[in-house]
Amino acid sequence: MVTVNDISKACNVSRITVIRALNNHESVAEKTRKRVVNVSRQLGYAPNAIAKQLQSGRSRTIAVVLNKCVTAHIGKMLEGVQRELSENGYDSLTYEWGQLRDGSVPLARKIAQNRVEGVVMIQWSHDYEIDFFAELARYKICVIAIDREADYGGVKCVVYDDQQGAKLAIDYLVSMGHTEIGHIGGLPEHSSAKERLMGFYVSMAAHNLPVRSDWVIQGDYRYQGAVNTVERFFEQNRDNLPTAIFAGSDVIGATIIQAAQRRGIRVPDDISIVGFCDEVFAEFLTPALTTIRQHPYEVSKKGAEMIVGMIEAKYSGEEFICPKKTVTPVSFVERDSVRRLSR
Repeated sequence: MVTVNDISKACNVSRITVIRALNNHESVAEKTRKRVVNVSRQLGYAPNAIAKQLQSGRSRTIAVVLNKCVTAHIGKMLEGVQRELSENGYDSLTYEWGQLRDGSVPLARKIAQNRVEGVVMIQWSHDYEIDFFAELARYKICVIAIDREADYGGVKCVVYDDQQGAKLAIDYLVSMGHTEIGHIGGLPEHSSAKERLMGFYVSMAAHNLPVRSDWVIQGDYRYQGAVNTVERFFEQNRDNLPTAIFAGSDVIGATIIQAAQRRGIRVPDDISIVGFCDEVFAEFLTPALTTIRQHPYEVSKKGAEMIVGMIEAKYSGEEFICPKKTVTPVSFVERDSVRRLSR
């Protein structure tokens, strides 16, 4: 029976190139793809998923573990992962982190029992995190984390450039005449919240602007947590609000707009807001939210590409070199929630 290895040797290319060529992957040059396809036909290669698994002892299946709260943003990330895996000849199984009741070890064991070759994590709760990653490591399963850094050593991640996003937000607010700027962020244990907070401090310092401790508060990206945090911010600053707030998420940004309007505070006339993420609803708020745009499809596609590389290197005995942390760029979206102050 003709194998991928046979085609690889005949074409003098790697196994991963053969797999990608046979799956019409965009990274393979057209000339190479045609040569691989022609050679596979000449050799009589007939791929069969079950036969390939039995022969190789491999499942070519990857588990995708998602956070409980599925948004359009996470949906785009899932699409990016699944398309990249499919183009590389992999299937995927989806698990929901929020379904855990007895800790993460049973989920890790279930994943291992399904003979998956790798795990892609897309936003997850830090509850049980270390136990989960430790159990996967015990089974020698490759792992990549997307959109969040893992606290467990050795787990590689692909994240957004949150500090760059904070810099874009502060630079824009300063260019619009704002010098009194606050920040309402996410939970301090989340790597993205820490990076955005750090970016806020660094950018304020770069503009020689003071940071008032009562104008900086960390809470939660999720709606109810955001409501509680924003209410606390307005109550403790009712007589002395900043002219602008850099919100750690669009949910927080939307909550600030709601809280301000309930108090008769006009956005952006009385207070300006910049969000983070560019969720679907951001442009439909009143006013439409100026924000930092993340690119979920691209970041997840990169993560899937890395997990495939890690797995193929593991089975071929080759070395796969990549940084522990891969950072992808964000961009700025100007809408209507920031007022230009006269100088």
